[in-house]
Amino acid sequence: MLRKTFFTILSIFASANIAFSATVSGAPDVYRVTLYEMALCSDSSCSDPKIIGSNDSGRDFDIASASAGQNVGSFVDSLSNIDNGTYSHVRFVIGRSFVISGQLESGGTTYYTNNSGTDYTSAVAAAAAVTETQSKIYMGASTSSGDKSEITTFVSDVSISASSLVSVNVTDSNKVDYIIPLSSTLVWDENAKYRQYALDFDISSTLGMSDSVAGTSSNWVSYIIAPTVSFSQL
Repeated sequence: MLRKTFFTILSIFASANIAFSATVSGAPDVYRVTLYEMALCSDSSCSDPKIIGSNDSGRDFDIASASAGQNVGSFVDSLSNIDNGTYSHVRFVIGRSFVISGQLESGGTTYYTNNSGTDYTSAVAAAAAVTETQSKIYMGASTSSGDKSEITTFVSDVSISASSLVSVNVTDSNKVDYIIPLSSTLVWDENAKYRQYALDFDISSTLGMSDSVAGTSSNWVSYIIAPTVSFSQL
């Protein structure tokens, strides 16, 4: 059985090479992504993936929900096609679009995610000297709880260009392939399918807000920070 799985991959949403100051972070209320495929790989190239779960239409999961582990674990189809050997990486195919929502406090003021806030995509891309085709990398934050709303945002070109392990899916540009190393290698043998495993994620600091992001004129903006990943046999 696999539980609390899979979406630790969202470290791809962290924006590398952009400096933040006066930054606060915490857990989001909503962190919803769409998963299309999961596979185990023997190395970072993932040239011979062993697919253990797939869904052509994609399945949405809110990894901030209390039932995330059980829900995501149900995505696994079968472990019978995994060859004996050592696996060091896991590959996911996910939709570039995802949804976040939450609030954070700084200096006695609470800031809320706000979907109608300013879209800083072009400004941040220019500051980072990259081409950005996705919209809403960063959104303005509101100080009014009544204006709090879910933000639909995207795995950005900024993030993809900064990572050697994430790429646009070759058959669908609205998806990305992401390969992450397991915290420890998985040795698979004839008894492995009868054991229990856990890929755990920690989203306690995955929602960030800052008042100093390149290209945003010191407005408060919201963004995603990388979760912590761990793998273990139960």
